[in-house]
Amino acid sequence: MNEGFAPGFLRTLVILQDYLPSIVVGGGWAPFLYYRYLAGNKDHNPILTKDIDFMVSHQIQDEMRRRQVG
Repeated sequence: MNEGFAPGFLRTLVILQDYLPSIVVGGGWAPFLYYRYLAGNKDHNPILTKDIDFMVSHQIQDEMRRRQVG
């Protein structure tokens, strides 16, 4: 894996931090995160692209709007 992609991925997670409980990471990042952080296999290098696939349910609560109203 090109370690240069990780900072962009982490910045994206920070931007979306209010929605993280509703988000599932998919695509090439899913096996990377699994092998690197859950399985502890730092030698596994899946092929990654710069895009990040997120999956959400049909509708998620607009956290930013909820904070402004509440």
